[in-house]
Amino acid sequence: MNKYLNIVDIPPVDGCDIITTIDVGMQDIAEKALVDELKEINATVGVAILMEVQTGDIKAIVNMTKCNDGIYREIRNNAISDMMEPGSTFKTASILVALDDGVITPETVVETGNGVYMMHGRYMKDHNWHRGGYGTINTTKSLMVSSNIGVSRLIDDHYHDNPEKFVRGLHRVGIATPLDLDIPGAGKPNIRIPNKDLSNWSRTALAWMSIGYETQIPPINTLAFYNAIANNGVMVKPRFVKSIVKDGQVVEDIAPEILNPAIASPKAISEIQTILEKSRQRRTGKESRIQAIPCIRENRYCTGFTRESRVHEWHTPLFGKFLWIFSFRSA
Repeated sequence: MNKYLNIVDIPPVDGCDIITTIDVGMQDIAEKALVDELKEINATVGVAILMEVQTGDIKAIVNMTKCNDGIYREIRNNAISDMMEPGSTFKTASILVALDDGVITPETVVETGNGVYMMHGRYMKDHNWHRGGYGTINTTKSLMVSSNIGVSRLIDDHYHDNPEKFVRGLHRVGIATPLDLDIPGAGKPNIRIPNKDLSNWSRTALAWMSIGYETQIPPINTLAFYNAIANNGVMVKPRFVKSIVKDGQVVEDIAPEILNPAIASPKAISEIQTILEKSRQRRTGKESRIQAIPCIRENRYCTGFTRESRVHEWHTPLFGKFLWIFSFRSA
């Protein structure tokens, strides 16, 4: 039993420091704003992300889940991992595809009737159907009021006989672009491409896909898409780390990465920016453009957010130095 162990003592080696893009002040404000809103609408899960438009720097990222004791805590990284139908935020991508293809303009007229429309054997409804619907409107108003019928009819009228062209267009404008974040658990957009024989497609698939169903998009991918619109069509990769430093010396610089220099034509980008700005002004009643943190302090949470939390709803105010996305899932 009198044996000796041959132990080699290796001294520890100092590691490197990671310089992240997170701004602690913005992170604190984002967390408080998100938790306050989650409590107000009694949501079970909430996400808030703040992204710098030109660089893609993530300045704040908050994920809150309501626990059994009623307290909201960080449980998982929903912002990058949640694979859910994006709902109405997807309508912007649908309209951008059609604008970019030149099959519609912001003034294209669409009939929504009394808010209930038979779409290939299935009823499509607008949220105000019980009040008589929106009647005859155009592309711009369809997106401003988030009309299910308006958006789905515009897309179905022009792509029903060639749904693959529409879906390829969604991939082209970046809503389906994998971000390759190198973060464990990160999801990838799932947007089904129809087979040539349409064996994986139904008559109603196009209409419902155009308004955010039959797809799965992580929140951060939705943010990257809207950020590209705010960035005049340039899609940048969300950046979490600026550099790696050791002993005060930069070992590696992580430069901003452009994923797509132009998700759509300049004309289409300008048109969708104008539509979204009109939509924001309608919801907030404010003419001033978003100015990130000062706006949060003045208006509680940047601009007014949606109170609709039926399944999953995102709100993305545009065109300041920073872009917010808020995401909720109701109880």
